[in-house]
Amino acid sequence: MTKNTNLNFLDTFILWLNIYKSSPLFVFSMILNILNIIIILQKKNSNVEKIFNFTLFLIIVSTIFYFSFGNKTNIGLYHYEAIYPIIILQLLLFLKTILDLSFFNKIQFKILLIFLLLIFPIYNVGPTIKNLQQRFLYKEGISYKSYKYFKENLTFNDKIANDHTVAIPFYMKDISCHYWQGCNTYNQILNFQPNYVAFSDPLPVWGWSENLEGKALKKYTEDKKMKLIKSIEDKNSNSRILIFKLDNF
Repeated sequence: MTKNTNLNFLDTFILWLNIYKSSPLFVFSMILNILNIIIILQKKNSNVEKIFNFTLFLIIVSTIFYFSFGNKTNIGLYHYEAIYPIIILQLLLFLKTILDLSFFNKIQFKILLIFLLLIFPIYNVGPTIKNLQQRFLYKEGISYKSYKYFKENLTFNDKIANDHTVAIPFYMKDISCHYWQGCNTYNQILNFQPNYVAFSDPLPVWGWSENLEGKALKKYTEDKKMKLIKSIEDKNSNSRILIFKLDNF
């Protein structure tokens, strides 16, 4: 995962592209998608099939561009999990095209080809199941617990500055300031003047970043002598969310 708040579009695009290329499954399926487009353009396939295959290709490309425009701060392979259905469709459509060719008519070869095409999806079953389990148990996570806490305790007279582990109700976005957008620096936090501050403890450590944004949040709580009012624990890790509040607010 890469984190940097000062990247231009080209740098970000290259990072997102390299992240995509780091997955053998993604590269393999994209190559098959391109081959499939070439094959069906040479054959008398229906226009619907041609458009569908080309649309899958465009979805992948537009996803990379979308992430490059919209996410320059938190770049990681896990964001591409949303395109897994597209990956499976790319594999299945290529399989259909190959099996429809007249010179591939032996059942043994078809079985072998199916097996080879399923190697990569099967390889990813374990991580996918693990991620699904985590999503089903989302109420045990610190982000959900922070969401619930702020929903019950924040009012529209409050202001909160927070990091990426904290979840703020959408209807309260106007009173929140994220440390990657709006409250990137200590001075921006001072200008926002939050009476609540929430961040993960210990502060995340990245090899490519000193996490100055997180340190700025922590410094604000220390300089303002804010009171620690809540610690939200995570049973599955050593991390927690610390919530601070100004005493005189």
